[in-house]
Amino acid sequence: MEKSSARPSAARNACCASLRLSALLLAFVFAGFLVLGGLLNFGKLITHIASAVFVGVLLKAGLDVLDRDFPLAWLKYKWAGNKARNIQFAFILYTTLMTVLVDLNVAVVSGTVLFILGRKFMGFTDAEEDFAVVHENESMKADL
Repeated sequence: MEKSSARPSAARNACCASLRLSALLLAFVFAGFLVLGGLLNFGKLITHIASAVFVGVLLKAGLDVLDRDFPLAWLKYKWAGNKARNIQFAFILYTTLMTVLVDLNVAVVSGTVLFILGRKFMGFTDAEEDFAVVHENESMKADL
C-alpha cells in the first residue's frame, strides 16, 4: 500500500474550518453571556465608568482648545515689557477664567465686546497677526 499524501484532503480542510468557525461562534456567545452577567451584577458601577470616560473626553477637548502657545512664549521670552502682548495675555487669562468660573458663551461674548471697546476707545491692537511667525523669529534670536 502507498502512503497517503502529506496534504490533507479537501473534506478534512472543510471539517477543520467548520470546527474553527463553531468554536469562534461559541466564544462570541460565551463573551456575550459574560457581558450580560456583568451588566446585571455590576450595573450601578458601570454607570460610573461611563461618567469617567465622559469626563476624560471633556478634559481632552478642553486641553486641545486651551491657548497654551502664547502664555508659554510670554513667559519664555519675557514679553512683560510689551504693552500689546500684556493686553493680549490679559484677554487670554480673562477668557480662561470666565470659561471656568461662569460659562464659555459669556466668556467669548464679553471678551469680544471688551476687545472691540478697547480697540475703539483705548487703541488696543493684536500683538501679532500670525503666531507662527513669532515662533520663527524668536527661535532665530535664540540661535544667535
